[in-house]
Amino acid sequence: MGFVEIYKKRFKEDHRVKFVSLYIGLGIILLFFMVVSLAPTVGRKLGLIEERKEKQTTFADVPTNGKIRFLSKLTDLDSQWRNAGCSSSNLNCTVAQMMNASYEAIMVFDCSICREFGNAFSAGPSFVYQDPTMIRTDGSSDSPGVDLNDVLLTTTGQRCWQRFFNGSRYLADVTQQDVQDEIIAKLQQLVSNSAFDAIYIDVAEAYLPNAADCSGGTPAVSNAAWLTAWATLAERMQNEVPGPLILNSQYFTWNSLVSTSSTNADRFWAAPDAVEIEFGWPFGRHGEGTASGWQGKINYINRLHGLGTGVFVQDYPNGNGDFALAEEKYGLAMYLLAADAPDYYGTFNHDGHGSGFFSGYNADLGVAQGPFYTWNGLQRRDFASGFVLVNNPGGGTVSNIALGGSFTSLWGEQLSSITLGEKQGNIFRTPTPSSPLPVIDKDTDGDGFSDAAETFMGTDPIKACPATSIANDESIDAWPPDIDDDQIVDITDIAQLGPPVYESTAGDPNYSKRKDLNNDGVNNIQDVDKMAPPVFWTNCATSVQGSMTLEQFNTQIASVIGSEPLSSPLPVGDTRPPNVTISSPVNGKTVSGRVSINAAASDNTGVTKMEIYIDGSAVFTMDNVTSINYDWNTQPKKVASGSHTIEVKAYDNAGNVGFSSVSVTK
Repeated sequence: MGFVEIYKKRFKEDHRVKFVSLYIGLGIILLFFMVVSLAPTVGRKLGLIEERKEKQTTFADVPTNGKIRFLSKLTDLDSQWRNAGCSSSNLNCTVAQMMNASYEAIMVFDCSICREFGNAFSAGPSFVYQDPTMIRTDGSSDSPGVDLNDVLLTTTGQRCWQRFFNGSRYLADVTQQDVQDEIIAKLQQLVSNSAFDAIYIDVAEAYLPNAADCSGGTPAVSNAAWLTAWATLAERMQNEVPGPLILNSQYFTWNSLVSTSSTNADRFWAAPDAVEIEFGWPFGRHGEGTASGWQGKINYINRLHGLGTGVFVQDYPNGNGDFALAEEKYGLAMYLLAADAPDYYGTFNHDGHGSGFFSGYNADLGVAQGPFYTWNGLQRRDFASGFVLVNNPGGGTVSNIALGGSFTSLWGEQLSSITLGEKQGNIFRTPTPSSPLPVIDKDTDGDGFSDAAETFMGTDPIKACPATSIANDESIDAWPPDIDDDQIVDITDIAQLGPPVYESTAGDPNYSKRKDLNNDGVNNIQDVDKMAPPVFWTNCATSVQGSMTLEQFNTQIASVIGSEPLSSPLPVGDTRPPNVTISSPVNGKTVSGRVSINAAASDNTGVTKMEIYIDGSAVFTMDNVTSINYDWNTQPKKVASGSHTIEVKAYDNAGNVGFSSVSVTK
């Protein structure tokens, strides 16, 4: 039957039959809702069903990104509960205890015990699985009203199969408005069931079928139209269906849609609260067993996080059965290496039964101290209470790296050094001090003087330069070598260290902590050294460095402190941070939708790394670049209205840090 004939047949129905069917249908629906509405009430009054906790409607109240949030996909929950003796009179059975103790969240298929026990089977949020675009060969589907008349057709009227279900499941045409309406209605009905908090959608078919799935024909819709329809459907699921939304991302959607750079592709990935990356890291199905594939997957996760979307990593062992220990370590370490606060983690071999459940899956390393970085040939990420090490593909084995102390891994190993082969990792806890230890070398403003040193001197550790170009108008100095606060280091600043200040010590009335630039309790030549070129004649407002030689500088010193020029130049290290400029967005701008953040950096010794922070949280990093770009999605469910701070940091070979920031309003 051709394309046109199918749609004609769909609407050629006898009106009398339609009205009779309508009345019968309304009666059945009314009876159904009476039963559904009364059953939970009766069950609770009889004490058979526990009261339901409030539905989780957002991922906003999530733990820190060092907290592993284990999400288990339960494929045979009914039989597990029945076999364990769980019943309406025994909700404290072993399976229920294990699940509620171990799992932060669960994903279930539409199961009978879920409806019978309500939320008793899960203390955390529960996601119900749906494959809304699947149509069986008999015309039935998971979405009532979607039938064989709604199958995606080729240009010659042939039906297209779902990917990997050639011969058993057809694919619904989501470009049709009524198909989307039926899908949304089904999902709304599912979450109205008190057992479910949220929806887990299989979107393997978000990738338009190829000719092999369409009996050799060409689909009647274009790739662009298909992607637009899926982006619209994903946004409708987020906006019209209560509770969080997780979309499944199989390797074929990962390969196709990740490589697609368009507004509709970003709409699709930005719509859900989280995207599942099935097959995780050890399995290698996405090509992440190579250096380029590994980086591509990291870029994909960064892209999702940049759009405000969480990630659910589900690891599979590379073979049948349970994980090898090295696979377990690598998968979990990779999750933490790239995790952000809304993320979940799960493993294929923990399917609700709890056999051999690893206590490390519930570990909490605390707040991440920044993105991961290269450390002794490994990738490292630091957390408040631990750190993660990974050897990614392509670099060979890294051997006998000293850890800087003895640390305990999540697997109970006590190690002071580590050897990791490719695609291996480990996770370590750090001792928690009884009281916070001061950080003496942190340089918040990147001006070459630590926060502790500036606190000692009385300068501002937050500002690297006075706020205006008017000399001597600040209530507090900002840049330590600029003693007279005129935004430039010159002879007048050296003069501040001349007699009687020169060679005075702490306790002497002429001693000045403000002029003790090296914090050693003495005002002497070592403090003058802190002004040596290239600092001397540098303007902190414009970051233009002076060009005076050390010999000329020594002559200046002699003219002020009354001594001969030094016999040899003072040792001078690189203390100048990179110069960072943010070209977009401009400071004070009102933003909406997708915001492009662009910045550049320059340094006399070279820029080694650039980072982008939004409201104090690191969102993107790149090594060995002098420019950086990041797309920030500010849609309402991701970013609150109000003021937001964008900061870009740049690092040089000497460890100096330069930064620039702007404030925008959403």
